[in-house]
Amino acid sequence: MTTMSPARAFLYLVVERCRYPVQSLYTVHLIPPWSLFFSSKGGQRPRSEAAEIKEAPLPSPIVTLYPSAGDLPMNFVLFGRGKDKIMATDYLGRAFLYDDALGAVSALPSMKDPEYDPVSVAVGDDVYFLSNPPDAHGRSVQALADQTYWSRRSEMHWRHVPPPPYAKPKDKTADVYDGAVEAYMLVGESQLWVSAGSYGTYSLDTQKKICYSIKGHEVSRGEWSKVGDWRLPFQGRASYAREHKRWFGFSERDQTILRAADLQQQPPVVSHQWEGFTVPKAYCQASVRSFLVHLGTGGRFCIAKFSNDESGRDTAMLTGVEVAPCVDGEALCLVKHKTYRYEGLGDDDNPISDCRCSSAQKPRQLSWREVAATMAAAAAGSDVVTIRLPSPSEDDPLRHDKKKILESRKLPCLFPLPLSSSAADACKLLDQMIHAARVAHMDELELYFAGDDGYGPFSTRNELESLNLLLKIINTLLVTANDRAKGVLQVLEDEIVVRLRSVGLTDNDQMVLQTQNHDTEDSLLKWGEHHGVKSKLQISFFEGAGRGMVASENIGVGDIALEIPESLIISEKLLCQSDMFLALKDLNSITTETMLLLWSMRERHTPSSKFRMFFETLPSNFNTGLSFGIDALAALEGTLLFDELMQARQHLHQQYDELCPVLCTKFPEIFKQDIFTWDNFLWACELWYSNSMMVVLSSGKLTTCLIPVAGLMNHSVSPHILNYGRIDQATKSLKFPLSRPCEAGSQCFLSYGKHSGSHLITFYGFLPREDNPYDVIPLDLDTSIDEEDGTDQPVSTSLTTHMVRGTWLSRSEGPPMYGLPQPLLSHLRATLNCDHDESLPEADIKENDRMVLETLISIFTPMLEGLGDADDYNRESVSWDVALALSYKDLKRRIISSIVTSCTSGLAMLDS
Repeated sequence: MTTMSPARAFLYLVVERCRYPVQSLYTVHLIPPWSLFFSSKGGQRPRSEAAEIKEAPLPSPIVTLYPSAGDLPMNFVLFGRGKDKIMATDYLGRAFLYDDALGAVSALPSMKDPEYDPVSVAVGDDVYFLSNPPDAHGRSVQALADQTYWSRRSEMHWRHVPPPPYAKPKDKTADVYDGAVEAYMLVGESQLWVSAGSYGTYSLDTQKKICYSIKGHEVSRGEWSKVGDWRLPFQGRASYAREHKRWFGFSERDQTILRAADLQQQPPVVSHQWEGFTVPKAYCQASVRSFLVHLGTGGRFCIAKFSNDESGRDTAMLTGVEVAPCVDGEALCLVKHKTYRYEGLGDDDNPISDCRCSSAQKPRQLSWREVAATMAAAAAGSDVVTIRLPSPSEDDPLRHDKKKILESRKLPCLFPLPLSSSAADACKLLDQMIHAARVAHMDELELYFAGDDGYGPFSTRNELESLNLLLKIINTLLVTANDRAKGVLQVLEDEIVVRLRSVGLTDNDQMVLQTQNHDTEDSLLKWGEHHGVKSKLQISFFEGAGRGMVASENIGVGDIALEIPESLIISEKLLCQSDMFLALKDLNSITTETMLLLWSMRERHTPSSKFRMFFETLPSNFNTGLSFGIDALAALEGTLLFDELMQARQHLHQQYDELCPVLCTKFPEIFKQDIFTWDNFLWACELWYSNSMMVVLSSGKLTTCLIPVAGLMNHSVSPHILNYGRIDQATKSLKFPLSRPCEAGSQCFLSYGKHSGSHLITFYGFLPREDNPYDVIPLDLDTSIDEEDGTDQPVSTSLTTHMVRGTWLSRSEGPPMYGLPQPLLSHLRATLNCDHDESLPEADIKENDRMVLETLISIFTPMLEGLGDADDYNRESVSWDVALALSYKDLKRRIISSIVTSCTSGLAMLDS
């Protein structure tokens, strides 16, 4: 008894506003679900922080709507497979659809019988409206269905559905309101369960074909049946969380209590209950309306509560909560994350946007294309062309810190460029634009280590993202620019390309080509081309790195190096077409990723497989950290990686023992014992860990996939390919465009993501040869002093975990930074009560710095001693795993040693 809930990309908050004299407006705002959760693993935070209610500004609306007549109320429902379509109806039954993915509005047929406040539920691509309470003599249930004609033209139409059996009172004295819907839920893919007062619980099978007529209209689907005389233990809508095999919702008696219930037993049994979801009195001067939204992944929910504050203004509180197994592995524990409060939702003086718009307009933050096009149009006939960079997004959790850096460095988003500018003047302005773009693209780690260096470059990846953004804006401006503007814009474009060429120039020096037979790999390319693969790359072998791909011709920025048709991508779509899926689909404890892993184990040994060539060219051993032997693990002893690898291997062994033997016994024809061995299971795990990619398919679903051919590209901190992972809807293919040029014969690198060395060893089996900015050592320090610190830092110092990395990456070697991150120094200075105050006498400043540096030495010297001296192994003769383990330990030793050296040098500076 399950229902799939796709991961939500956004929460849609609808706000009603009043306009003089009697006009209601409805604005729709996007709330990113991840903003409600802490980012660290596990998400647990101190109770004081988790309980804090933070004020948040309402994001700019994505669309503004208003009813067809004055202040008539409107109803909204979110539906569609991607949960990105909003249907709105007014009291007169007029309806229309807003598709957020397309940014477009479409008219819908009007309801046959308008409803004032119905229960609305999305079932697949259809929407059901239930009168509440039901009308015993009218149309109690209506459905807006997607009907696809023989010409494949999709059209929405209204369909009548039989009324629920309880719609007609048992006798004339019965109270019709006794049939009001108190709780409801979508069970499976097509059953709608509702509890209606004393009538009990009923189920509407939306797929059941029946014959039903009302006023001459025939209906072919929808049949009601009695589930039981009992009521569901919830109020309002309940949601199913597949990962916990439970239904979640608010108690039918108290909306401050969240419940989990098991519907396998009837009447349902409440298995867990959590209290404390109250609204503070200051924000609750009226009745509270509570809603629970399952976010579709990881046991995460959003709790939304709406009320009025002390001044009578509408207010909304959104809380992120996470339900996960407790330590005992049986009970469920609930963790509260962040809570944001949005106030003044209905205020007329709370600006909606700079423009007033009808339902067909969509005011939102301009994309770089819209910005460039607007500036180009404004510049026509002018002596100045204005280049505008997008400001930090409202959805960016680092927006505040980025804006503070931009303001402190006096970096604007608008850059007027006189058409008479010389090449030198144009390049000076370009430097400022690059500085601003770098800040806009900073991630959390780059913000942490930026310190006083607010100009960058902060990392190779950041530099590539910044330059590519500017190149796209300039290219768009060139399309509509006049001849005078084209001259100066061309100067900027040429300079950006030159700078992109300078990024990562040493890649080819770091990997040496090997002369090796690669007929098998060439066969893979030919197989791919036969199935529609387009490639400007060819396969080669590299010393110490194995296979990789080199450019067969010069490839420029924006050019497509590789194009893979969607039909050649291995995803859950293939899994669902196999007999294995029929055997596994009813196992609630198994994830889609695990199903794909098992599917690949069998497909590898299937001679008739479409992907036989792909599997035959895969290595027999992936040599990741998961395959480390005893000697390699012994070499890692004393490092965090040792613990991580041991836990990972134990988890995989447990997963195999609980899964494969049972499947081999229950389905021997599908799961053959000679194929589903531990060695093959580990091989499949390493295959998916090291070769899979997250891809948004043409259906709009984000899923884990294997991409034949593309998996041959090696990772680099200075990649050529940064942005990929979404199927092109026009060509139905996955494209890999270049973010920096790649010359013929040079290796073409792909970014596997922002990963540390330990992650790359564990799941990919290598360490980057370049300096990796994501190789950090976390430090768990008390932050209570930081939260009382009133100093104005570019980056907040109230962090749960501080960190360090190799000081060779820092540009500030002397005081007051000493090559160390500013947030860490600020924390220690506050903790030791020795702030770096320039107004203090020089002797006091030196003494304060001395205390901080000596504290750091006392922290890191034992860590360095724990790693021991460099091992005297002959690196040429040891096995691959021992060599990799020793290299990782050398890296950690180098990082910690650099911290100790910087602190020691700092003390020497203070003494000189």
